[in-house]
Amino acid sequence: MRMILSALICAAMLGPSVACDRHHMNGPHFNLSFPFWHHGSHLVWTRDGKRFDMRFQGTQTFTDDDHDLISLSDGGSLRITVYEGWHGTTFEAKGRANGIIERTFQGKAGDSAEAKAWLASVLPEFIRQRGVDAEARALRVLAKQGFDGPQGLLAEIARINSDEVQRRYYESWFDGGKPEPSMVVRALDQAGRGIESDYELASLLIHLAEKKPPQDSIQVACAETARHIDSDYELRRTLKALLGMGKPSADLARAIAISAEGIDSDHERGGLVQDLAKATDSKSFPMERVLGLVGGIDSDYERHHALRSILARGPLDTDSLALVIQCAGKMDSDFEKASCLLDVLEHQKVVGVAKESFTHATEKIDSEYERNRVFTALAKRG
Repeated sequence: MRMILSALICAAMLGPSVACDRHHMNGPHFNLSFPFWHHGSHLVWTRDGKRFDMRFQGTQTFTDDDHDLISLSDGGSLRITVYEGWHGTTFEAKGRANGIIERTFQGKAGDSAEAKAWLASVLPEFIRQRGVDAEARALRVLAKQGFDGPQGLLAEIARINSDEVQRRYYESWFDGGKPEPSMVVRALDQAGRGIESDYELASLLIHLAEKKPPQDSIQVACAETARHIDSDYELRRTLKALLGMGKPSADLARAIAISAEGIDSDHERGGLVQDLAKATDSKSFPMERVLGLVGGIDSDYERHHALRSILARGPLDTDSLALVIQCAGKMDSDFEKASCLLDVLEHQKVVGVAKESFTHATEKIDSEYERNRVFTALAKRG
């Protein structure tokens, strides 16, 4: 249904002469938050009641203020049409071997002040949406805005339809703009709401994680922003990268565990539990949250491996160990259940309430063989 709706939107915007390519509709350049369409060297979008239709070939260079075209590669071209209702104004430029740019206007006198003003108002939109020199332009926008630079840049990014171009602007700002931690947190909140592509949002968060920001507020904000990622694979690889920023604080570990609740895949969820178990110490490990994650794993194999990573971390307090054992006892597979209980005996001291939970879980094993091998191992432990 979503694909059919997207095709109808695309057809309505482009008319009967342009077909929507399914690959590009699903790709990183097709933003389902209507209205934006990008197919190779053709961009179409609407804003403020106007429809922009732009086609380009070759390499273009623009003035720093984005108001004029100063060079166009030999054989290159740029055609911009802006429709207001049924009326359209078109600017077309063609590059020649001698470096001359042939310019034509349809709808306005080519050399008039009105035509130049129209072009100066339209080119920034093309440059913005195409991502022309995005990294350098992001820093120019930041500098041009002066004291209000960060707010101005956020407003500029909010006008960009392409998820990829948004990511490039954010990365340029984070790398070269020296934003205050509070502005990074604000930018991440906007990115989470504005970037729909799971891949692009994951790439942005991983890029920032690789910079290893020391501020806990930024690290936690990264984990919270990751909750906007729907793909289990992208979410898990993002959260794993965040765990690689250094020894996680308790707040970061908890935020990552909460974000991991969005992972449906047993394999990816179990893998994230193992990532958390390896990366955190006893003070930061969010036991209750992690056991909640394990409880959502349907595969007994994946659940067993997730619990084993928790057991192998070191001695657990009696209450926590009892919870781990109870989680193991809910597995259907007698083999996986027995194997997990043997892991308990290998890594932990089973006493008190934990021993009661252990005995109860063992008695629930239907297979006499599996049940006896657990009780035998328990007897040897004394």
